Amino acid sequence: VALCWYVDLACKPIVNEPQIDVGQAYRSRTKVRQEGVPGRPIWPIGTNLNTTDVAGVGTMVFFRFQTAVLIWAITGFAL
Repeated sequence: VALCWYVDLACKPIVNEPQIDVGQAYRSRTKVRQEGVPGRPIWPIGTNLNTTDVAGVGTMVFFRFQTAVLIWAITGFAL
């Protein structure tokens, strides 16, 4: 079913290309970038979001919570 959906989607024509360009430009502008680094590169994919302040303290708290839930679930499943 997923393969059929993907083939159907790939065969459809692009209807509104100018808006695709606008959307991709907006997405590029909203990426979190490193402050204080020349050229302001995007954060590497391997950045530890539990310990590195990338987008504020709330993001760190969220990822610490996700880590705690994951560890809790794995421990509960192992027992």
